[in-house]
Amino acid sequence: RVLFRSFLKTVADAQDQLIDTLIIIDANPLYHSRQKNSVRQALVNVGQVVVLGTLLDETAQSGHVFLPSHSWLENTDLTGTVPDLFFSHVGYQQPVTEPLFDTKSIGDVLLALGKQATGGGGFPWKDYNAVVDAQLESLYESARGAVISEQMDTRWLAQLHERGWQLQQYDDFTEFKQLIRENGGWWDPIVSRVP
Repeated sequence: RVLFRSFLKTVADAQDQLIDTLIIIDANPLYHSRQKNSVRQALVNVGQVVVLGTLLDETAQSGHVFLPSHSWLENTDLTGTVPDLFFSHVGYQQPVTEPLFDTKSIGDVLLALGKQATGGGGFPWKDYNAVVDAQLESLYESARGAVISEQMDTRWLAQLHERGWQLQQYDDFTEFKQLIRENGGWWDPIVSRVP
C-alpha cells in the first residue's frame, strides 16, 4: 500500500510525463482505491494506459487501450507459494472451457510484447503454455518435492531426503507433467522455497 500511494503521489503531482506506458493487469484502481482523484490524475499524467482484463470496468474505460483477456476458467497458469505457508507449493491451473470470446491469455500478450520490444531476444517460448511447461520442467529437473497426492509424514520425508532418496521418481518429464495435470500441482514439504 505504501508503494502504491508513493507511486500515485509521484505520478499525479508530476509536472512532466514520467511514464510513457503503464500496463494494468486485472485491476480496477479507479473503483477500489480510496484515493480515486489521485488515481484519475495519475492516469491522465501517463502517456498511454493499457489495461488487460476480463471486464470493461472504470479503469479500462479510462485507459487508452483495453485488451480483453481470458478468464481464469479459460487459462493455463501456475500459482506460486503462499507467503505464510511453511512449505513450497506450485499449483497447476488448466482451462475448463474454451474461450467464449476473442480473448488472449495475459501471459501470451506479455510474451508477445516482450518479443516485440526486444526483437525476440530473451523470449524463446512460442506461447505462454510453453513458459508454463519450462517452469514445470525446472521443477522436474530439480529432483525435489513431489506431485501433490495423499497426505505424507514430513519428518519421514526429511529423513529420506537427507539420505539421498527422492520422494517420487518419474520415468521422464512427460510422465511428471501428466501427473501434475491430473493432481493439480507440486509441493516440497521439506524446504520453504521453490528451487
